[in-house]
Amino acid sequence: MKQLFLLAAFIILNSIASAQYNTLYSHYYTPLSGQALTVIDENNVQFDIQGKIYTMLDRESLRFSILTCLNTSGGVDWIDTLTLPAYLQSSNANFKFITDRIYAIATYGNNLNSSIAEAVAITKYNLNGTILNQVVLSNTGTNFRSQEIYVQPNTNIIATYLTNDMMTNWTLHVDCYDSSLNPKWTQSFPWPSYSNTGTPGTNDNNSNFYVSYTTDSIVSGNYYRKAFIHKIDSSGNLQWTKNVNDKRYKILRIDYNGYLISGGETIAPLVIVSNNIGDVLVTKINSLNGNQIWETMYNATSNEKEILNDMDVDNTGQIILGGNQDVQDISTNHYKGFANIYNNAGVLVQNIVKPTLEVVYATQYLNSGKPIVRSATSTDLHLSEYTYSGIFLAATNLNFANGASWSGMDILANDDIALAVSDVLCSDRGVTAIRLSKTPSAVTNIEQRTTVSIYPNPALNKINIQCPGKINTAKVINMMGENFTLLPLQNNAYDIQYLPAGFYSIILNTDKGDYHSTMIKK
Repeated sequence: MKQLFLLAAFIILNSIASAQYNTLYSHYYTPLSGQALTVIDENNVQFDIQGKIYTMLDRESLRFSILTCLNTSGGVDWIDTLTLPAYLQSSNANFKFITDRIYAIATYGNNLNSSIAEAVAITKYNLNGTILNQVVLSNTGTNFRSQEIYVQPNTNIIATYLTNDMMTNWTLHVDCYDSSLNPKWTQSFPWPSYSNTGTPGTNDNNSNFYVSYTTDSIVSGNYYRKAFIHKIDSSGNLQWTKNVNDKRYKILRIDYNGYLISGGETIAPLVIVSNNIGDVLVTKINSLNGNQIWETMYNATSNEKEILNDMDVDNTGQIILGGNQDVQDISTNHYKGFANIYNNAGVLVQNIVKPTLEVVYATQYLNSGKPIVRSATSTDLHLSEYTYSGIFLAATNLNFANGASWSGMDILANDDIALAVSDVLCSDRGVTAIRLSKTPSAVTNIEQRTTVSIYPNPALNKINIQCPGKINTAKVINMMGENFTLLPLQNNAYDIQYLPAGFYSIILNTDKGDYHSTMIKK
């Protein structure tokens, strides 16, 4: 009885400490008519140490990747549209923040909608969006596709990208640069057949780099798959290669002992493509030699497919992963999400199953050590917090009028959460960036933002602005990153007829502080 009481007290105390998250601020990136904004990568939302939020968006149908920064009040500090003089479009961008620098990688071309990509560029920014340096990789007759960028503990930069010749003869490239983007070393791996399962990578504490890719082939209607993992040391030397049949690795992590944790999926040998049955797997690998230490698989229902979406490892080696289970083969239906917690020996601690049609997209450990699971239906996003052993503590639920689609998430040192969520609409899709916090200061920031009134909105020739205090200057930033100073008229009215049509962030400097809002110019 005493043990039951202590357990109940522990759950109650943890529930009190795990109150729901509140919205500190929310910012909506509105697309131009007929275009769509999307967060295409889970990692494309990141905090800096000051709490500013950086987000990489992709814009279609005229394709551009857009890097943008929100300050700690939720206003837009700057926007940079990734461009190169020789190319009309950019896409598929990813970035990493480190201390006082940002490194981005993107694909460039003149007609990216046709899948012809002509260059990859690695760009270094400072925190105000100014480009400090850039490396452009291109070759006539060769297609380029950017993959990911990594910052190593020794401050070197790792860039991964693909090349091919007319969609054949694929090659995976791993290039290393110093922090000023001077080349250090490169490794290339022939890829006999391209698989769209990605090229996950990770660093260990000694700046060794691990990268994985998967080859697919179809023979007489049967589907074959082989997964590779390569370890490259900090000097660029290939240390070992591991390959396994009928599996693919989608996520790589290093645990507290320096072991490599690989999360992925199986595929049964000789399986017809339309009946693609697979299970989720987690493999612990000795990083010194590539030997398997243990492997565990998750098969919720026989003859159903399980999909891995995310995985994280805490500072004790415990693992949480999540995805989607019971996906019927020969069907587009996604049934229910799941999240599993394993200890560092691969033993299942807890199996969390979500309701039907609620898919788990992200699983991460808070800095407090508690796991948090992000799941979503077509319109609602849920953040569920659990104890170390998987006991439910609290949930924060967010509803999106235009639906919830692709998204990203990051966690600050104080466990604040940054989210960027794409609308589910196919055209005119925007992105909502949100900062969530358990601190009481959330209400103050929301009140400060709601005191700004812009009307009419959308507007054609002029706008009226109402906010606390006297307005000293009013500036706007468009989605191309261009800045304009609004020309004052009378009675807090401003001339906007000279502005091109589109979406703008407004920055107001007043005698009572800075305020932020948005407007649309018709």
